[in-house]
Amino acid sequence: MAAPPWPANVPLSFLHGTYQEAMPDGRLRTEMDTGPAKLRRRTTAAPRPMAGTIHIDGTQLTILVNFWTMTTYYGTLAFTFTHPYFGNTVLARFVEAPRWRTVGADYQVELSLEVLP
Repeated sequence: MAAPPWPANVPLSFLHGTYQEAMPDGRLRTEMDTGPAKLRRRTTAAPRPMAGTIHIDGTQLTILVNFWTMTTYYGTLAFTFTHPYFGNTVLARFVEAPRWRTVGADYQVELSLEVLP
């Protein structure tokens, strides 16, 4: 089964100052009784964390809630979307359930995702 795409009607454009992404960390760190910790590569295919806030309206929020609950089965299935910086299609999944707050008549939704290798 192919991964479903991010809903076209919900813009995945993060608000200025909220977008965060980090390098994948596939290392294993082992603390020693004395001296520096040992560090080795555990894997070459680690997920890359990504987080940020998007601004959407009520209709888009309904679409996002349906995408979370029905399409990704409460965030358990991966999905595809266009990376906001690189512009390529990536496979990702939710790390946490989306959270939102009202801003006037609209909503700001906090997303915590991981881009899969």
